[in-house]
Amino acid sequence: MKLLRNNWYLLALVLLVGIFFAPFFLHGKLPLPADDLVGLYHPWRDFYAMDFPNGIPFKNPLITDPIRQQYPYRIFAMRQLTQGVLPVWNPYSFSGMPILANIQSAIFYPLNTLFFIFSESTAWSLLVFLQPLLAGVFMYWFLKELELDDRAAYLGGISFAFSGVMIAWLEWNTIGHVLLWLPLILLAKEKLIRKFNILWALTLIFAEVSVFLAGHIQFALYVFAFTTVYLLARIISRSKGDYLTTFTKRLFFVGTGLIVMLISSVQLLPFMRLVAASARQFDLVDWQRPDWFLPPQHLAQFIAPDFFGNPATGNYWGIWNYGEFVGFVGLIPLLFAFFAILTRRDFWTKFFSASLVITLLLILPTPLAKLPFQLNISYLSTMQPSRMLVIIDVCLVILAALGFDQLIKNFAHKKLWQKPLSASMIIVGGLLGLLWLLVFTQNGLDVANVAVAKRNLILPTSVLFIFAFYLAGIVYFKTKKMFAYLTLILLMVISIDQLRFAQKFTPFVDAHYLYPKTSSIDFLQDNIGNYRYMTTDRRILPANVAMMYELASVDGYDPLYLHNYGELVAAWTRNSADISPATFNRILTPQNQQSWI
Repeated sequence: MKLLRNNWYLLALVLLVGIFFAPFFLHGKLPLPADDLVGLYHPWRDFYAMDFPNGIPFKNPLITDPIRQQYPYRIFAMRQLTQGVLPVWNPYSFSGMPILANIQSAIFYPLNTLFFIFSESTAWSLLVFLQPLLAGVFMYWFLKELELDDRAAYLGGISFAFSGVMIAWLEWNTIGHVLLWLPLILLAKEKLIRKFNILWALTLIFAEVSVFLAGHIQFALYVFAFTTVYLLARIISRSKGDYLTTFTKRLFFVGTGLIVMLISSVQLLPFMRLVAASARQFDLVDWQRPDWFLPPQHLAQFIAPDFFGNPATGNYWGIWNYGEFVGFVGLIPLLFAFFAILTRRDFWTKFFSASLVITLLLILPTPLAKLPFQLNISYLSTMQPSRMLVIIDVCLVILAALGFDQLIKNFAHKKLWQKPLSASMIIVGGLLGLLWLLVFTQNGLDVANVAVAKRNLILPTSVLFIFAFYLAGIVYFKTKKMFAYLTLILLMVISIDQLRFAQKFTPFVDAHYLYPKTSSIDFLQDNIGNYRYMTTDRRILPANVAMMYELASVDGYDPLYLHNYGELVAAWTRNSADISPATFNRILTPQNQQSWI
C-alpha cells in the first residue's frame, strides 16, 4: 500500500495509457490501420461490396504505411526467426531485396521477444501499447530524478506519451520505439554523471542499442545527437572550471558508446551497405518543396493541433502532411513551458530552452537550415529536417514540467509566480487570438477551410478559459489544500485533452480486417507457382502487401530499393536501353503494355 501511495501519479499515467488502449484490451481491436487496406484497395473492396456497397469506412487514410511496410516487414522477419532462420532476403517485393539490412524491419530489436510469446497481431499490438506507456514512464522517472514534484512529473509524462510526434507515428511501431528510450538515456546519463553504477551503465547501453535497432535511423540519429549534447553540457556544468579532470573522470562514457556501436553494428553495417547499393543517392526529393522544412504557418499546430483539419476527419487542408508537422504537447503544458523560461535559471531550463531555439532555427526554412542542402552534404542532405520536431516536443515537455514544478513549490510566494504565469497565459492567449483574427478576417482563405479552423479553435480556447479560472482560483484561495484540489482538476483537464487528441487520430480496427483472404488471392496462391505478378492499377494489391500472402511481385514500396533494380525498371518502363534515373513512384507504368513481361 505504501508503494501505491508513493506512486499513484505514476499509476495514473499507466491508467491513462490503458484507457487509450481499451479498444484493444477490452474488445480485441488492433492498433493498426487495417481498415485502410480493406476500405481503399482491391480485391478487398470487392470482397466486402455486398455488405458495404460504398466501401468499408476507414478512419485515417494518411497512415497506410504500417500496413504496406512496417507490419509486413516485421511479420515476415519474425516468422523466419521463429522457424530458426535468419531473415536475410525478402523474395516477395522488388523481385527480391534485402530484409535484414532494411532497418525498418527492426529484426534485432530487443522487445521483439513478444513475438515468441504471443500471436503475431497481439505481439504487434503490445509493441504499439508499449510506446506511449514506456515513453511516459521513462519521462516521469527522468523528471523525478530532477527532483520535480510528482504532479509535475505526471504532466511531463502524459505530455510526452501523447505528444503530436508520438501519436502521429504511433502505428508505425518503429519511430515511437526509437523515441521512448530518449528520457531513459537522459536518466541513465544523469545518474552516471553523479555516481558511476554498473546497473545504470548497462541500462544506458541497452537503451542506446535499442534506439539504433528500433527501426528508424533518422530519428535514432536525432536521439543519439541530442542526448550526447546533453551529456557534454551536463559534464561542463558540473566541472567548476576544471574541465580536464572532469572529462577524465567521465571517460567511461566513451567506453559505453563504443560498446553501443559494436552491438548495434549487427544492424548498422548491413544497413549502410544497403544504403550504398540503393537508389537513395539519386532518387532524392526536392528539398525546396514546401513540406521539407516546418512551414511557419504550421506553428499554429502547437496551439491548435487541428487548426488545418485532421486526416482522420477528412478535412485536412494544410501543407502535406499532418503527421510531419503536428508538434502539439498540450495547450496548458505549452503555457507552463513559457512560464519556466520566464522564471527559472537552472541548468535544465537553460539547456532545454537553448535546444528549443536552436532546433527551431534548424527546422524552419531559415538560411541556417537550408545550408546543408545547398552544400549537398552527403546523407545529411537526405534527412528531412521537419522530423526534428521530436526535439522540440521533448524540450517543451520538460520545460512544461519544470514550470509546473516551479508553481507547485512556490505557491505560498505569489510574487514569484503570479505575474509571470499571467504573462505566460497572455502569450498563449495572444497566439490563440491571432488565429481567431485570421479566421475571422479570412485573409483569402477558402470558406470551407475557415469553417474547419473555427471549429477546431473552440476546444483550445475552452481549455485556455479553464486555465484562466484555475489561475483566478489559486490567486483567490490561500490554502494549500484548495490549491491541491484545483491542481488535480487541472491535471484531469490536461489528461482528457491529451487523450482526446490521441483518440481522434488513432484507429483501432476489428481483427478480421487484417489481410483477409479473397478468391482472387486464393487464385494467385494456387496458380502463380514460382512466377511473379504485377497489377495494372496501384489500387489493386498495393506494393508489399502480397508478402502477407507469400506472393511475389515485381513492384515494391521502400525508399531503399536497389540501385541496379531501379536502372532495370527505368529502361523497362521506357522500353529502351536508357537506365538514367527516373521518378520511382511505381516500378512499372501500366499504360506501357510493351514493357510487360
